[in-house]
Amino acid sequence: MEAISKKCPRCGRTFSCFQQTDRPCWCEKYLISPEVLVKIREKYNDCLCPDCLPEYAENVDDFSRKDLIST
Repeated sequence: MEAISKKCPRCGRTFSCFQQTDRPCWCEKYLISPEVLVKIREKYNDCLCPDCLPEYAENVDDFSRKDLIST
């Protein structure tokens, strides 16, 4: 199966999702806490793009969770 083209619900950018393929998806390299993942799923209706998802990851040096924490 090929990658799926998705549109980020946060910024509108189009990106490729590999979750339904036999290849690892780029998003799997990010560590997202269960609490933050719940808030992402509550706020957005689909996957976030490679520009937006790192902002919520625990294993990225420069990130901000202000828009989720304040909700």
